[in-house]
Amino acid sequence: MLIVAPVFLLACHPLKVQAPVIAEEGASVSTVTEVKNNSVIAPVIAVEKNTSVRNGPGAPLLPVAEWQLISAFDAQRHPIALLNKIKDNVQLTLPTEGSSGMGYTVGCNARGGNFRLQELGSHSSILTVTNEMGDAQMCPALIDAEQLLGELIDGRSQLQWLTLGEGATKPPIMLQISDEGSVLLWQARVDKQAKEPTVQLIPATTNGLARYDWTLDFAIDNRHLPIPAFKAIPKIAKVKAQLEFNEPNTYAKDEIGFGYKMGCNWHSAGYQLVDGKMTKPSRLTISTLMGCNDEIEQAEGQLGRELASPSRFYALEGSESPILMQTNERGSLLLWQGQAKTVGMAVNE
Repeated sequence: MLIVAPVFLLACHPLKVQAPVIAEEGASVSTVTEVKNNSVIAPVIAVEKNTSVRNGPGAPLLPVAEWQLISAFDAQRHPIALLNKIKDNVQLTLPTEGSSGMGYTVGCNARGGNFRLQELGSHSSILTVTNEMGDAQMCPALIDAEQLLGELIDGRSQLQWLTLGEGATKPPIMLQISDEGSVLLWQARVDKQAKEPTVQLIPATTNGLARYDWTLDFAIDNRHLPIPAFKAIPKIAKVKAQLEFNEPNTYAKDEIGFGYKMGCNWHSAGYQLVDGKMTKPSRLTISTLMGCNDEIEQAEGQLGRELASPSRFYALEGSESPILMQTNERGSLLLWQGQAKTVGMAVNE
């Protein structure tokens, strides 16, 4: 299912495609930049009255329109300082039930382009942006950041909504992966008047890791594609990777342990964590000896390799649903969802 729409164009013509959003007559589209407290908040798409746009049933529209950058990583999984240092002003507007346009800003110009939105699943879509246009204000301090964001937005990218915990009420988190592998992590902004608490991606701590039981939610390899061994497990099997960290104690000041499994055997290892970076685990052992089918064994082996590779762990601070981002020297990126441990489990560890 596709959404195809022209944005930021002086004149648009009817699109002869089977799509839920269709410009039915010549349209004049202008851009408006919303200003609040003398700072640019988000690009807003203003569509003139001579434009008629209709939404078809089942259109893969996004849950919210306005998104604010949490953090950006390049294709080598290194933080992009140029965007991260101004992340509070980096905004993205995407089509929703009440908004049919897309655009972006870094705090200066509002820009956008033709876009196509293709639904991949209940939590994933492909966004294709072409023919970017927009304002032309001079902002020397932001021109490099604006150009870089434009390069990341332009072309084809995957949008992945991270599933929130049951009963969660805060805005969702979205991952955008560009064609060349850069990763943008966005927080939804629903209410312009009441700004949500800022969500930050910070280096994980041993105490923070030990507070939750982690379940793998999303994983891509160094080619920016789903990791084949994980994808090979049939969904009907309902098998997910699990990760648990022990709490630090006085008997293990330098090294503590963690365990993992992929629906079959538990494995354990010792590790050290410094400023969010985990060194290569030591003393890797298998704790159980169950027989598993080939797909699960291969996935379990792959999970072990992803965790054995020196990794950086980032925690999403301020999010109602705990999220852990792992990047490793293999070039993989894994996202883990956290579930708070029960009091009984914490006492036993």
